[in-house]
Amino acid sequence: MRKRPFVHHPIAPSDIAYDDGYDLIRLFLDRPELPFPVSKLQPHCYAVSQVTRQPKYQSNRKLGIEIFQPNLKCLEVLREGLGQEVGVDIVYAEIGRDVLHDDQRIIKHLEAAFLECAEIPYFRDLVLPVEETTWYFSRRKPIGHVVAMYADKPSKLNNSRPNSYDPACLHIEWRTSGKKPLQSIGISSLDDLINFDFDRHWKDRLKLHDIPSRTKLGKLLATVIGGMPDASPTAHLKRANTWLNKHRKLKKFVLQNALSVNPEMALKLPVMTWLEWLYAYTNE
Repeated sequence: MRKRPFVHHPIAPSDIAYDDGYDLIRLFLDRPELPFPVSKLQPHCYAVSQVTRQPKYQSNRKLGIEIFQPNLKCLEVLREGLGQEVGVDIVYAEIGRDVLHDDQRIIKHLEAAFLECAEIPYFRDLVLPVEETTWYFSRRKPIGHVVAMYADKPSKLNNSRPNSYDPACLHIEWRTSGKKPLQSIGISSLDDLINFDFDRHWKDRLKLHDIPSRTKLGKLLATVIGGMPDASPTAHLKRANTWLNKHRKLKKFVLQNALSVNPEMALKLPVMTWLEWLYAYTNE
């Protein structure tokens, strides 16, 4: 039961595609109840919950609303139902990008490839796995930005409502908490959510590096970090393997962690676009 997503990208001629959308939106109204029946939203999202407990020192936040996996229609219905009279504070958003493919070997390969290639500039925490399934590119925090990634659940974006037997996707999620952090990524109103430029968001905040062959990587490491650039191919291979193995988690190389130790490498490794990365790692 797949609804129309915000953005659905089939990539011809392959069988891979990716969807953009929201996993969760949290907001507050300055009224104690919705001015329209919640049933108007329910067909267009996975779930809606309402929280009537008012936050301390926030007298204008009288009703909290959580909307899970809304599609575009859901947010348009919400905007129309609230009109111009109801004040809205958006306080949390999970921006998702799901890579879809029926072959689970490709999805697991892309999981490892994302860890191998991804850099989130200005994130300083080490990437860590939780329960060996979800990777966090920043420690979880009440205010700010966190990136999470997993590849063991079906896509739920845009009210997809998957069955338990549907194939897992590669799910990449940018979580932002707090009004100021949300404003920094261009979200301060329902209009911003509806018109959000997902491609621009990921292009501006995610770098996908092209990791060269082991021998070329070893030579690059010698040039950047220190060593003999004119050493033998065997020496370059050994240097590359040492660097890669030093920054593995659960047997996967994690570029973000390597760059936290050797940030100068980020300037030397080539950068791919999102589509170049998908093509490269689904056609190996």
